[in-house]
Amino acid sequence: MDIAQRQQQYFHDVRGYASTLAALNMSTPADVGNFYTIAIVTAGGPPPTFAASATPKSGTGQDKDLGGAALSVDSGGTKLPAGAW
Repeated sequence: MDIAQRQQQYFHDVRGYASTLAALNMSTPADVGNFYTIAIVTAGGPPPTFAASATPKSGTGQDKDLGGAALSVDSGGTKLPAGAW
């Protein structure tokens, strides 16, 4: 959710979305990075969009949760998988 919030501010500043955490002046916290791989995908549009995902790392307890499905949020506010948020 922090990524989504920062993306909205970034969009207001530059009229587009950032494709990396570094562009958002963020880094993956250790308590997240130890268990998930974070990715951001952007599209120029129109309208511009983004999707951020946290994919569980193999061998962690999180990869068994939700059948190993990634958690994701996009520029439209859609959070997947449904019921996991």
